[in-house]
Amino acid sequence: MDTTQKWNALVGQQLSGEFTIKNPNYRVARNSSHYLTFDIKTDLLPVRVIAWEKSYANLSKIWHGQNVNLEGFWEQFNGYWQIKCLSISYTNTQEEQILNAKIRLRTLIAWMPDEKLKGFIVRVLNDKEIAQAFLESPASLNHHHAFLGGLLVHSVDVAWQIFNSYRIPSQERYLGTVVGLFHDLGKTRTLSNDMRRTELGVLVGHDQLTLEILSPYLKWLDDEDEKLSVALRNLLSWKPKSFDRIPKFEVYEVIQMADRVSAGSASIK
Repeated sequence: MDTTQKWNALVGQQLSGEFTIKNPNYRVARNSSHYLTFDIKTDLLPVRVIAWEKSYANLSKIWHGQNVNLEGFWEQFNGYWQIKCLSISYTNTQEEQILNAKIRLRTLIAWMPDEKLKGFIVRVLNDKEIAQAFLESPASLNHHHAFLGGLLVHSVDVAWQIFNSYRIPSQERYLGTVVGLFHDLGKTRTLSNDMRRTELGVLVGHDQLTLEILSPYLKWLDDEDEKLSVALRNLLSWKPKSFDRIPKFEVYEVIQMADRVSAGSASIK
């Protein structure tokens, strides 16, 4: 069977499984019918999916990087291969990640032996506005943890790795855990819950906004232990410079590595 025959044999073949959605786009046809297009990666090749409204009517939102269960069949349209979708449903994968992250977060707080750093974490998360945004924001739009709740999953993952890095001094490990937990907090203002970059996020980096959000609680920590507060500010803001390439704290490199590992393990392929 030559290549053309092989591809032609796909017409009408069923496709089902769990896929990661890329580049979803809601559209309206000439007859005013609503439909959705997006890309998925199959065993054969990346392919465009077309889904008419009936197939996704039970879903509140579909976003880039979301995992879904999909059923459809192969067809050819205007000379291109595509999947015509029969049904789409949410998977439990991301819900399980969020649930596990919440459990780990409670564990980290319970296990944190430094009472002042524990108090800092608790005060930040007791701020209802901060907590809600932290729980519901994505970590990125199209790189890693690009789903609602992804920021929580990524941040707790980074903090968990640091907390369990026993090769560094304990006090630095605890500082690093707090930094890992809140290092991307500014993304709650740069990325919206409808998976877009905010106007503020276009103009201001999330690192600066992280310090702004944490400012009232860093001031509280100033009164409790100024050295801890200064160390947190340093770890949250320091970047290598041509004249200063050695971080003040050993845990800085551990934080950077944990961040890369977490992002790399969840990057959208």
